[in-house]
Amino acid sequence: MEIIHFNGTFPGSTHDAAVWQGSSLSQLLETNYVNGVSAGEWLLGDSGYAQLPWLMTPYADADENTPEARYNLAHTKTRVLIEKCFGVMKTRFRCIHKHRTLHYDPVKASKIIAAVVVLHNVAIKRNEPLTDELQLEDRLRPADDPPRDMNFLNVARNIRNNITRQYFA
Repeated sequence: MEIIHFNGTFPGSTHDAAVWQGSSLSQLLETNYVNGVSAGEWLLGDSGYAQLPWLMTPYADADENTPEARYNLAHTKTRVLIEKCFGVMKTRFRCIHKHRTLHYDPVKASKIIAAVVVLHNVAIKRNEPLTDELQLEDRLRPADDPPRDMNFLNVARNIRNNITRQYFA
């Protein structure tokens, strides 16, 4: 899986949702949505992200054998691919896997991550094989960040419900 956007400017202790809110991609997608530019394109986020019209999250407490549960299953299966991509990078570039602590100042660490992303994409394009088995951990977190705009939340829930009805009912 090729990486098309990344943000290495925040320390690892920063919550994913806070990084997302401060990212240029988040701002671009919001601007596109407000200006009516994007249609039918969504990113996936886990339950730690706010539901937005351009960012689909899972349903909380979906009942078994319902369209919402099927949506959640498809959502999870797709997100696993993203986690696998992170695992591939950690396997291929051990410098970002060891000890889970920062050994360099944040600016240098950001440059290392940028280099890893570029080299990862080159390896993908050249079909470079991996040498180790991947050990991935599930990093789902409960939601704790309220949406910036309740109107976005309502619109986002309607979009997610429409996706669920169209593809999982």
